[in-house]
Amino acid sequence: MRILRTFGLACLLLLVDPGSPLSAEAYDPILSGKVTGVVDANTLQFAERRVQLAGVLPPTRGRPEHGQAQDLLHSLTQGEYVWCLLIQEERPEPLRGFCYVRGGLDLADVLVRRGLGRDCPRFSGGRYYLMETKSARRSMNMPDGCF
Repeated sequence: MRILRTFGLACLLLLVDPGSPLSAEAYDPILSGKVTGVVDANTLQFAERRVQLAGVLPPTRGRPEHGQAQDLLHSLTQGEYVWCLLIQEERPEPLRGFCYVRGGLDLADVLVRRGLGRDCPRFSGGRYYLMETKSARRSMNMPDGCF
């Protein structure tokens, strides 16, 4: 399954010009470029757009895990080329998408596996559920908006 997902991402990357600072407009399904900052425990700032990681529920503000998640995202994306497969939604900002770095590394997957997020099946389709840690399940309540 991971091979198919990586192959699919590789095919999509052929459509993106990695030389441009921001290779897509809001209506395009792919947003890519260098991340200029990490705004929240699950939100990336590109040059002019923000993208919230789809399918992952981050720790709430004020919890130590919130800062850890934000620091981890910063370390994974600093100086890296990131691409996001956007989810079509009515709201304009922040955009929501599945974001990848370095050879198809799924950023939401990393957060969930490290216990710094939970699967939000409304947006993920359950793709991160099996990666959830027991401690994350105990410490983070799932809001109604994730179902």
